[in-house]
Amino acid sequence: MLITYPVSYVSEDSYTYCFRQPVPIRYSCPVLPPNFLSDETDGWNCNLCGSDSAFYAPYERGDIIPFQTSFADNYNLPADVLVSGFQTNFSTSHYVKIELQDCCGVTVSEFVDEFCETYYVGFSVATGSIQTWFINTGLFPQSLECFRLKISYYKYNQITSLSELERTIYTEYYKEVADCGYTDTALIASVYADYDCYNNFYGTLTNTLGVGNTAYYNSMRVWGAVEFLGDSEASTENDRNVVISKVITENYGIISGVYPPYFVKRLAQTVRGNSVTVDGIQYQNFSYDQKPDDIKMFLIDLSFDKKCRLDNRTCS
Repeated sequence: MLITYPVSYVSEDSYTYCFRQPVPIRYSCPVLPPNFLSDETDGWNCNLCGSDSAFYAPYERGDIIPFQTSFADNYNLPADVLVSGFQTNFSTSHYVKIELQDCCGVTVSEFVDEFCETYYVGFSVATGSIQTWFINTGLFPQSLECFRLKISYYKYNQITSLSELERTIYTEYYKEVADCGYTDTALIASVYADYDCYNNFYGTLTNTLGVGNTAYYNSMRVWGAVEFLGDSEASTENDRNVVISKVITENYGIISGVYPPYFVKRLAQTVRGNSVTVDGIQYQNFSYDQKPDDIKMFLIDLSFDKKCRLDNRTCS
């Protein structure tokens, strides 16, 4: 009788050092430009990679969103004599044109005065040319929930005496937070004493052309709500063990969401200002976790605190 026994088989190469186990695909992810984009296809949602997810910067209807660029002015010649600024309904010539587009790239408006209440170009010897505008989302058409900006800069050709397009840049996408009562957001704002690390100027110029002269500031929304996490105190006593002063530090945080690198850079720029507020209340010592190793996006848990100083000393 022939008896057949089960035989376990293991490939011989599995015992060697060169045996390779199946591993996840390594994606070659594109390097994305910061802040403004030189091409509309450079944005985050156009270049998702691996486990990336689509992202739209949140805003609530009525938010004021500041923008600033500092391109050399090759239209107003000389640059300190400001004759042309932003394109509006009433301008006859323009140096800068801001187009409000929906998420399909369709232009909703190309006149800055239809969606901004403050906008101006400015010049000083110290700063050079600066272009600043503040989007007022409360002026948007009711049907517009998602938008991006297309910004065009023009130069003056002294040979042909004609206006020519010099450069075009784009913003990333913004999307209105659904008004259904289930989503919390917090508004973070800040200013700097002079300049930040991205060469944005926070002072006021006297030589400007446009409407208003509001100094630039940072303002952005993040997902989540401010939560009180606890507090601590440090006391100072005199030689009779009497407490003469206390510093009470209240700790807060925002358990937020998953963000792409470009948005985290904006967040870092905002929370490193010398005066930072969250929903109108001033805080300090902002910090957040570094990016996890296994994904390209950042999982943000923002922490910050507020200090109260009590002085019990009296003078007679």
